[in-house]
Amino acid sequence: MKSVLVPIFREMAFLLGLWRPRVELLLDEAVNRFVAINSKFWNPIGQGAHSILVEGHLSEYGPNYLFRTALAAKSVQCTLGGAEVDVVVNGFSYHWQQARKGYGSFGITKWVFLDRKFLLLSPLIWILALSGSCWRFIKLRSPEQILELHLDGIKVADLIYDEVMRTTKQPTISVLISAVLKVMVRCWRYYIQYHLLLSLKTYSYYIATHTVYPEYGLLCRVALQRKVTVIETTEIQMSVFRSIGQENLPTYHQGVKLAIRAELALNEVSDVEREERARASLLRRFNSELDQTDTIKAYSGKVYTRSDLTTALSIRSDAKIGFVVAHVFVDSPHLSPSMLHADYYRWLETTIDCCAKAHEMVWVVKPHPSSALYGEGGYGG
Repeated sequence: MKSVLVPIFREMAFLLGLWRPRVELLLDEAVNRFVAINSKFWNPIGQGAHSILVEGHLSEYGPNYLFRTALAAKSVQCTLGGAEVDVVVNGFSYHWQQARKGYGSFGITKWVFLDRKFLLLSPLIWILALSGSCWRFIKLRSPEQILELHLDGIKVADLIYDEVMRTTKQPTISVLISAVLKVMVRCWRYYIQYHLLLSLKTYSYYIATHTVYPEYGLLCRVALQRKVTVIETTEIQMSVFRSIGQENLPTYHQGVKLAIRAELALNEVSDVEREERARASLLRRFNSELDQTDTIKAYSGKVYTRSDLTTALSIRSDAKIGFVVAHVFVDSPHLSPSMLHADYYRWLETTIDCCAKAHEMVWVVKPHPSSALYGEGGYGG
């Protein structure tokens, strides 16, 4: 009960000006400098007939999320000739002091704090989420059945499965542990909350930083169910989703597929030029010329010749060598809706089982370059 009431009391004290969360001085100064400079570049734009919803869930913790969504929102706003922009977050207003300054420098000042907005309905939402989740949980007979879960026709299985792995930091789900039920309850709560949000106001666009995990991915799916265009912003691309279906889920790799299909449909580039671009892109990647963490880690350091490698591995110079490169096991295995296995760990197990049948081969298993960031230094080594 205390954990429920404390945020409410803090919110009341914050709104009355009786309390302020502690803010790191250097961070506050950096944000204020950014706001002072950035505000000069953005002129006010009329509201128009459209409304844009912006995901701000991570904006207080990662400025890149704030920049990406704010820039996308302003771009859409300009294209539409004006639109109202709302930033939506789970939590209360006192959680988002620096982010509010940052968005404010773009002229984005309207916020929806879901925990405050649905405060009176919160007990009912939790009861509905708990009852619905428990009923489905007791019917599960194996972890694989998690991947069959749906909510009102929307697939939520992949979001739940990945969230369980992320929160437990386990490479796979081997038994139906309590963490599964906890994630299911949160998922159902988000689902109800997001439906309420989108039933109270009509939005034309929803701009997101993630399409994975229940807190982020569910809002994308509920928005699409309600005919809202979803724009996902990532470090390297922007994806637009306008529909949803069993095999047409808003996921990162689905966005990549749609972008490729759209580019091919335009037919503005010849096959020869497209191939040259692909080769140039691969060369930049292999030369570690891309400003992306995984790429820099993967393609830096010593370059081995075959002779160097056979010496380092203490194998014959004419040995047949094969490589198995692993994923980060807990990092959203269902980024692609076309996964053939339950998760990356089981995929790797199946691959190694196949490799074991190939005789007179030397197999080198290489962990993902960022595996240590996820505490997976011991897996796949």
